[in-house]
Amino acid sequence: MQVDQHYFRGFVLTEQPITGQEIKTLKIGSYVLLHSPDLPVTEYKGERHLILLGYAVMEDISLSTRDILKMLDTNPTDQQALLNRMNGRYILLVEEDDLKVYPDATTLRPVFYHESLPIAASHSGLAAYVAKHHYEAAVAQYDGMINGYLDFSRYHHIYKLNPNTYLSLHNQQTTRFFPSEDYEVMETTTILQDTIRHFTAMRDWLRTQDTYLTITAGIDSRVSLAVMHDKTLPLLTYNSTAKLSAFAEQAYANDIRIVSDIISDLGLNHTLLQIDANQYISDETMDYARQFESFHSYSLSEKLAASDFRGKVHIKSTIFELAKLPVVPRYYVPDDFSFKEVIKRKKPEALTIDADEMIESYFRRADLTVAKARGHYLPDLYYQEQRMGNWHSNITQETDNSVEVFILLNTREMLRRVTSASLSDRRRKVLHREWINHFWPVLNFYPVNEQENLYTLYKEQQGSVEIEGDDVIIAGDQVVPKFPLKKTEVTFNLRNKGTEPCAVNIMSHYKNAAAVGTLSLQIADQCYPYQALTTGKSLVVEPDGVVSVTIKYNKLYDRESWQKAARLTIN
Repeated sequence: MQVDQHYFRGFVLTEQPITGQEIKTLKIGSYVLLHSPDLPVTEYKGERHLILLGYAVMEDISLSTRDILKMLDTNPTDQQALLNRMNGRYILLVEEDDLKVYPDATTLRPVFYHESLPIAASHSGLAAYVAKHHYEAAVAQYDGMINGYLDFSRYHHIYKLNPNTYLSLHNQQTTRFFPSEDYEVMETTTILQDTIRHFTAMRDWLRTQDTYLTITAGIDSRVSLAVMHDKTLPLLTYNSTAKLSAFAEQAYANDIRIVSDIISDLGLNHTLLQIDANQYISDETMDYARQFESFHSYSLSEKLAASDFRGKVHIKSTIFELAKLPVVPRYYVPDDFSFKEVIKRKKPEALTIDADEMIESYFRRADLTVAKARGHYLPDLYYQEQRMGNWHSNITQETDNSVEVFILLNTREMLRRVTSASLSDRRRKVLHREWINHFWPVLNFYPVNEQENLYTLYKEQQGSVEIEGDDVIIAGDQVVPKFPLKKTEVTFNLRNKGTEPCAVNIMSHYKNAAAVGTLSLQIADQCYPYQALTTGKSLVVEPDGVVSVTIKYNKLYDRESWQKAARLTIN
């Protein structure tokens, strides 16, 4: 069996060797690891046999990859804690009685596996090729691109390994090992101390590498730029010559306008790279694109491979979205998996599987239940495990022909910490602003995306209303009463801590015209049926003022459907 083409940083883990040009081979237990020469591989044999594909970094940056493997072998009871704190882009193989495959925190280095055959690989096409030629298994493709949805690949029965599970190659069973602690809201100061220490160590490691950083008008890349705080660091911004939607055109225009101001004012080292539509690429690049699960930008792959950036480590910022709220606030309800319905609605047309069957099979492979979520919000796990662990991982693989990738936040422990910030702080991007203020404060003075200038932002913040109440759950701009109900009236306050009057809009979502009087809302001394508030009710809260709001039920309900019926959106 000979591999059909060059897979950059490619590997296959299976039972028998594969022939091919310059393929390297390593035995681990009863399996054979085959990999291309451009994939770094580190081996350690102690009590167990450990192999790491790629690179890993700890806060103690003096530790080599082999040192890290030795620590994992010497302290098997601490393996979970060590795995949670490992940054980098890697796959860890641990051979004991079984061979287990562990991905990094967002499967930034991809792992595809066959549902029933002992095959794991860097590319779904490689896994499919081995299944077909070695096991004579029929491997059909979906009729269309799946584009990183859930854990699906473009082949039937071949899946992307979830970043919070490990794969037992003996039986192709996936087992969840993260979250390993119950969710709790942490103090912002504690989160900042821990993350700043981590970022500082990662910056010190990056300064030993040949790096560049992509920068946009968004606040995520602004954080990475602040952490690096280096005027000589090569910066890169993309501009597309392809036909784009109005939204995409505006986003690119904002990037160029705001980044140009930052570069000009601070005298930074910047390149603007024009990328073309996928149809304007060479036949060689199109052949390379056969390996991918995505069609993000084959032009970018081609141009980076021919540029001065080739061979560098690309500092990306994508995962910082998790320090904000990557999903609308109303789905942030403890132990609530209703967000499954949203996930089902995003199913691509190429997946002809029944939506309910599809979502349940995905949750089985992800080994994810309410109990195993340990109180962590499903939207955050979804974003880490699917959006980052499959979609983002796939588009990152497109540039494996030219650059390596690093993300400051790609550790499970740091992801746990940033998602443990209060929902209010996350919604207001408090962590982002504080990180920037610590590392390079001037970057907080520039607008983000389409925001106004600093003076306008300052004026907006003079009127700042907060929602307060012990008997309600506050999730961003969403408020629901806590259940079970203890009384028929649930009160909370709107408090203006600013120095200017602030307008507030309260909107209900309960439209049952036959149930007027069942739910009502008292705002100060006025009472309204919920049905009259579905278009919103505005009021002004004076500086240092408090407005009392009371949700009123006509009787003491015990069904939790009445909790959702009383949901309010407050802007």
